[in-house]
Parts: sequence; C-alpha cells; structure tokens
Amino acid sequence: MRSLFVHLWRSFLVLIGLGVSFGWAQKKYLVSILDADKEYISGSIFCLHKDKKGFVWMGTPGGLCRFDGTQMHFVRDSAIRAVDLVRTIVEDPNSNFWLGVNRIPSFFERYSTVAYFIRKTERFVHLKEKTKEGWRPMKGQPLGLLGTRLWCISPSNQQLFYFDVATRRKTVVLTQVPFFEDNNFYDHQSMFDGKRYLWIHLLEGILRFDTQTLESCYIFSKHPLNKLGNPTFFSHFKLTEEGIYAATKDFSGRLISNDLRTVKPTTKTQEFFAPHHSVLALPKAVYPYYPHYKTFGDGVQWLWNFNYGYKLNPLIPKFQKVTASTHEVPMKLSNRGFLVLNDSLLRVNLDDYQVLLYNKKTDGLFAPNPNDKLNNTGGRTFRSADGNVWIMAKNGLRVYDSLRKTIRTFVNPDTLQNESKFANTVRDVFETTPTTLVLNTESGMFVFHRKNLTFQRIPFFGTNGRVCLHDKEGRFYVGFNGKLHIGYLQDTVWRATTAPITGAIFRNGYDDVAHNQVLGASATGLFVISKTTWKVTKWTAKEGLASEYVYDVLTDKKGHFWVSSTRGVSRIDPYRSKVENFKLTDGLQSNDFNSRTAYLAPDGEMFFGGSQGFNRFYPEDITKNTYVSQPYLTQLTVKEAPYKLPMVISEATSITLPPDSNSFAIQYSVIDYVSEGVNSYQFRLLGSDSTWVNANKQTIARFIQVPAGKYVFELKAANSDGVWNPIPTRLKIEIRPYFWQTQWFKALLFLGMVIGLYFFDKYRVRQLLAQQRKEIKLMVQTQEIERNRFAKEVHDGIGANLTALRIMVGLLGNVDSAMLKAKLENVLETTFDDLRGLINDMSPRSLKTKGLVGVLRERATLINQTQKVYVIVNVSRKFPKHLAEEYEVNLYRIAQELLQNTLKHASATEATFYLDYIGKCLILSYNDNGVGFDVAQAKHKNGNGLSNLQARTQLLHGTMETHSALEQGMEVTIKIPYDFTLE
Repeated sequence: MRSLFVHLWRSFLVLIGLGVSFGWAQKKYLVSILDADKEYISGSIFCLHKDKKGFVWMGTPGGLCRFDGTQMHFVRDSAIRAVDLVRTIVEDPNSNFWLGVNRIPSFFERYSTVAYFIRKTERFVHLKEKTKEGWRPMKGQPLGLLGTRLWCISPSNQQLFYFDVATRRKTVVLTQVPFFEDNNFYDHQSMFDGKRYLWIHLLEGILRFDTQTLESCYIFSKHPLNKLGNPTFFSHFKLTEEGIYAATKDFSGRLISNDLRTVKPTTKTQEFFAPHHSVLALPKAVYPYYPHYKTFGDGVQWLWNFNYGYKLNPLIPKFQKVTASTHEVPMKLSNRGFLVLNDSLLRVNLDDYQVLLYNKKTDGLFAPNPNDKLNNTGGRTFRSADGNVWIMAKNGLRVYDSLRKTIRTFVNPDTLQNESKFANTVRDVFETTPTTLVLNTESGMFVFHRKNLTFQRIPFFGTNGRVCLHDKEGRFYVGFNGKLHIGYLQDTVWRATTAPITGAIFRNGYDDVAHNQVLGASATGLFVISKTTWKVTKWTAKEGLASEYVYDVLTDKKGHFWVSSTRGVSRIDPYRSKVENFKLTDGLQSNDFNSRTAYLAPDGEMFFGGSQGFNRFYPEDITKNTYVSQPYLTQLTVKEAPYKLPMVISEATSITLPPDSNSFAIQYSVIDYVSEGVNSYQFRLLGSDSTWVNANKQTIARFIQVPAGKYVFELKAANSDGVWNPIPTRLKIEIRPYFWQTQWFKALLFLGMVIGLYFFDKYRVRQLLAQQRKEIKLMVQTQEIERNRFAKEVHDGIGANLTALRIMVGLLGNVDSAMLKAKLENVLETTFDDLRGLINDMSPRSLKTKGLVGVLRERATLINQTQKVYVIVNVSRKFPKHLAEEYEVNLYRIAQELLQNTLKHASATEATFYLDYIGKCLILSYNDNGVGFDVAQAKHKNGNGLSNLQARTQLLHGTMETHSALEQGMEVTIKIPYDFTLE
C-alpha cells in the first residue's frame, strides 16, 4: 500500500452559505481540492465516512481512500476490481467497515454486493449467499448497523433486507421496492438517520422505514400507503432538525415536516442544490455532477462529486495576503503605503515609485489606467483635508489637485545639494493648518506654505530632526539628538510642552486616542507613552516580541497592539501582558515588513505592507486554532526497508521485533483537517530515554542499535497554533534478545558454570592428589635409589675396608706388627674419608652458608686435587646466589649424580657445569668427554643414574634432555621453572 500525498491545487477564500439548518450567515472557508494521483486512484468519490478514530474514508473506484487532512492512503486488494465502485460505508463496533460495492460485469448490467473491510490487515472480503446457482456474492448495499442487524437495500433485486452479523442469516423485509438508481445526473440518496429510520430514495417519492416496528411510510409516491403529496421525483433530499429538505429536478424545493404530516414550498434547497451556488463555481465542479455535502461536527465542510472532493476549512489562514504569486503580478510588490481612493479601491504604493490598484471587494490587483494622472505618478502619498493628494517624490513635493485633475511639483531650494541625490527627497507629510504642511526631508524639517508655495526650515532641529507623529491635539513628536521632543509649532518656532524624553525615539507612531496614549515603533522595541503622565513603557523581546525591530503599530477595538517587524506580525495584549507572534504559515506575505505602511480602515480592517506585498485582516477574525491533532503511525522500516507486520501499524498497539531488527524507524503523520499540514511533533522511547525529542515538522523517528527489552514509543502532535494533543499515541515495542542474551540462557550458563566449576574442582583435586601421589612415588623412588646407592657405597667402600680390617686384626701377632699397623692406619683413614664423603653426600651442611654455586665449586676443587678428572663450574651473572632450599638440595643431588656417573663409568678427563637463569627458568647444563653410552639402551635398562636424575628433575617440575653416544661423551640439559622475584 502506498500513501498518496494530496495535491492542494489551489487554496482560496470563498463566501458560501452552508449549515445544518440552511439558515446560515455567510462565512469564509479555505477550500482545498483533493486531487489524488491518477496513477493510483481515480478522482471520483462515491461516498464519504468519518470513522471513530477520526480518519475520513472515501469510497472510490477499486477500493477505499483514507485521508488524515494531509495524506491520502489508498487501500485495495484483488477482491475489488479497479472498475468496482465503493458506494456506501457502514462502520461496526470494531471499526471495521461494511461496504456496498457497485459491480459492473458488463455495459448492460450493474448491481451492488456487500463486502467487509478488515482494518487491521486491510483486506476486503465479499459476503456470499446460497442461491439456486450455488454460492454467489450477496447483492445489496449497506445503509446502517443496529445491534447485530446490518440493514441493506438491493436495487437490482428490489429488496430491503437485514443481515444478522451474529447468526450470518439474511432476512428480507420488503420486496418490489421501486428504488431510484444512479444515473449520469443524480446520485442515489438513501440513508440511515443513525437512530431508527431508513430513508429510501424511490423513483417517485421517499420511503421511511422503521427498523424497530418494520413499518413503511411512503410520501410523494404512487404506493397505496402513500401518506403525503403527489408522486414526485426528488433529485436530492437532506435530513435536518427543521425537517426534510427535498429538491426536484428544476431545483424547486419542499420542506417536509419530520412527522411527515405537512409540506410547504421553500427556496432554501437552492442554497446547496442549485447550480448557481457559489461552491459550484469552484474549479472542476461542473454540471451535471453537483456535489454532495457532509459535516462531522468539527466545523469542517466536505463536498464531493464524481470528479473531485473539496474540504472547506473554517479556520482560514489568519491573514489574507496579496503578493505577486497570489495575484500573478509580474513585478515585486514591496509595499510603501496605501491611499484610499473610494470605499472599495486602494492605491498601493510600491518601491521604485510604482503604483498598483487594489479592489478590496473583489480582491483584484491591477495596473491603473494610463490616463489616470494621480495613479501613474509614483511615490508615497498623503491626502489633505481639502481632498488634494500630496505625493512624496525623490525630487520634491508634488500635489494632485482633485478638482482640476492636475499635478504640480515644488522643489525646495534649501535642499538642493549636488553631493546627495536624495537631498530633495520628501519622506513624510503632516498637515498642521489648512494652509501649512510640515515635511520630513533628507535635509531636515520644513514648513511648506501652501498659499505662497514656499519652504521654510524649522531652525530648532537643524538638519537632523525628524517628525515621528502628529497627534490629534496638534502636538508633534520629534526625534532629535537622542531624545524625543514633544510640543507645538507656531509657524517655524518650536514650543515644547514637556521635557524631552531621553532614548524614546521612534521611527513612526500611532495616536491611540481611545486610550490617550502614543505608540512608537522603533528599532529597539515598541514604546507606549501616556499623554497624561508622559510615562514611558517598552515592549521588547524580553516581553515576548519575535523581533525588537518594529516597523508599524496599530490598535484594535479591544485595545490590543498590532505591530509589524522584521519577524512577522505580533499581537500585544497590554492588559494580560501577553504577546502572540504570527508566522509565515499564518498567511503573512513574508517575515519582513516595511515602515509607514500600516493602514486602519474605518470598519476596523487592518493593512500591513511588507517586502513581498501586504496583508489585510480583521483583528476579531484572528482566532486560535483549538483543533486537537491526533498523531498516528504510518510505517515501520527496518534497515531502511518496510517491515511487514501481522497488521497495519496504525492499528497495532504492540509489536515484537527479532534480535537483528533493533535498528528501526517509525514514520508517522497526524489527523488534522484544520492545520493544513502545519504540524509539529514530539516523540520519545520509554525504557530507553524519557526525554521528549522535538522533531518539529519531521515525520520519522529513527532508533539505532536498541538493546533487547521492552519499550513504549510515544508520539505527540501540535496543531498550527502549537496546541498539543494531551494524550500521546503509544506503541509497545519488544525487541527479542539473541538466545545468548535470554534469561534462561544466562541461567543455564550460570548453572553450567557452577557444574563446570564443581567438576573442575573435583578434577583439580584429583590432579593434585595424583600429583601428590606422583611426587610421593618419586620421593620414595629417589629415596630408594639413594638407599641403594648408600648401600652400595657402604658395601663397596666402607664394607670392604671393614672386612680388610677384620682380617688384619686376625693377623695381629702373626705378622710384622709395624707393617700391619701402617696398613691398618691406611685402611682406617680411607674408611673415615669414605664415611665423611658419604655423610657429606647425604646432607651437605655448607649449602646453607655457601649456596649451590659455592658447594659445587668446592666439590670441583676436591675432585680436581685427585687429578683424575678436571671439573669446571661456569655460572652466569643472572643465576641467583641463593635458591629455595628444596631447589638447592635437589640441584645439588643432580650435580652429584652427574659427577658420580662420570667418575665411575665415563673414564673422562674433563667435565663442565654451566648454570644460567633464562626466562624464569634455572638452566643446569653438564657435559664430559668420556666414553659415552647409548641413551635409549640406558633408559631401557632403567639404571639408577638416569632414573635418579629424571626423578629429581620431575620433583622440581622441570625437564631433562640427555644426549650421548659411544665415544662421544655425554651432555645433559635440565630446565626448572623458578621465579625468584616471588621470594
């Protein structure tokens, strides 16, 4: 579906006499032609209905057209063909519609069927009934709904029936009804009065049918039960409180009493039905399609026919404007004042000394006749008491003699200055006596003597004085040297009546006689000066004026001040200290006005001139627009594309969006038949931000990356005068989260984490226990290896020595005692040395004092003294001087094991240790130049040497790499994690 923007072809004022009782006074309306785009909808309108929500629905060819005062939205689907005509609309309690659809299967056949329109989905459904030929569309045209009974007429079957929407049953109550059917000249007028009666348009007369008693009453009919009048064809009839107004083909009328007992002639039917009616003079309202009329109680009038629709807005633009565009004048209309020529005609003074004439009654703007001397002479004008017109020209003062029809020019010799081309320009003229005028010129103030035609300077003010106002009492208000001087002129002599008022200089003023005060328009605001006390008050932007640069001021009958400025027109209520500023949308010619162009007509009408033309208005007609706008939603877009919802968004109260649709935009409009599209908007998204966003005239709200959750979109609208609707339109929006953002997923995740932590803890405990068992096993294994080594050392060393000692002791007395003593001492010394070495190997006491490096170097020195193997100990500067006891003992045992293997098995002559600290790891490298061995075979045999080294390394969570081969020595590298900074 697409929304069609209404083309406002032309907006203009017309005087029409319309109303409920046909006794109305003339009233102004702004008439708008509703001309929809032909590509989507024909301009024909066959019925019009205003629903409970405020939309105006039009029955058109091919579907329905919804109008909100600004936009048209055409609704159609395959159930209604483009040639089908929607002729009647009846709303049910759910705001859905029962429709009468005029179907034209062929040129010679036409009938109406009953259809149902579902608002939420914008679908049409045809009602069907069972006939002899099977199920066929139900022929009929709904007129009204009472309870569950949908009352319909069927002109093709000549039946009046009702359809029970609850039981879905059709009941025929009248047959052989001679309905009038539409033709090219007249429309079918049958209607329901909304309470009880159906009024049926017959070929002759009218049938009133009582839906409660099922009684029929005929008037002006051939029917035997005819109650009133002779058989007559009525082209139109209307129901009013006064009675039934019925019109005939010749537009003569009858007023029939509501009780159908009396009838009398009337001409008031012509006020609406007659072709000479002023509304019919509107464009495209041509014979014979005279418009239908309807109002819905809000003051807006609706007229339509087979061609176009018309909306008559009672709240016209506040100011009627006359500009080059409104009156198709090929020139700039910068206004410089007015001159009243007669009751209807104004002279309009323009820039560049041009002149146009304006007819107030016909709103016509035109050039003067070439033979018109007065109005072909440009310049600002002033009419003196004798009827002569004085014209302010740039080369002097001119006068038009109203009797002789001649023009004369007077040049002031005192102002002829070659250096200034404006030196002789006359700006203002004031009449003091029948024989003298006071002039404002570019060279100062002068008195012009009309008898001797001479200029005389007013010396008091030199060349800088300027008359601002000449009041009714004859006082002059002169701006001079930063002060306002007030007084009288006696010839050219200045007589002050009060002390000068500092700072109250104004450009031009208005003598408010009714309130005994003077109003002054200045570049800094509006001055109000009491002529009783000479007290000065001032209105500025602080008090609410749109602009302090005031051009002109007038007062109305209520004592309100009307001022023009650089920002439009303002109305000041001095009693309530209230300022109301008007803008372009109120009908102003522009925002910029000109000075000395204000004119107050005798009937109270005001004129203000500006740079693009002028405005005219009656102050009492400037009323506030109190029409309450009703905003509604038109479309939802996600990722810049329309988003399909289960129902149209204007009917939705809540929507749900998937997680990937959290960036969206909501388009909106407003139901307002008075503001002519001049509306403002505010919106907010509760749950995200409670602050109202001023969207001004923007009709779309965008939201980016809104988190998952529940929100409420609220929308308010203001009419053309800034009156906001009190209750915002609301739409609940739920943005679903991704599954990982849902509460159940978070709960499952938390539960999983708890279970995972539980099992991880159990696993960690098992690992710790396993590690402990492994370490215990390694300790036991290491201890077992140490025990075996200790046993072997004791057996091979100390044990052998003790055996030798026992044998030697047994030889005592049998051998040379001196030789035996020497051997005994040598064996004992060796045994003691072996025992000390073994004890030292088991528990090196010097580790605590000398550290690992010191003990290794000491051990190397002892071994080097034997001259069997030369041991070298190299240490990096980064290697810690002291380690934790556990690390020093185990590294020492590893070093011992490496030396032990070299001394016993390697037949090496040289061995080297290298200690380093790299990347928080202790590095112990060892190599010798011995016979070497097969590493794989040694691991397979699981000898005590490598096993002991591997066990101690694992106790320190380190790694060991062994490289060796036969006759190639051995190389061992051990890496042990160690962070000595934590100690």
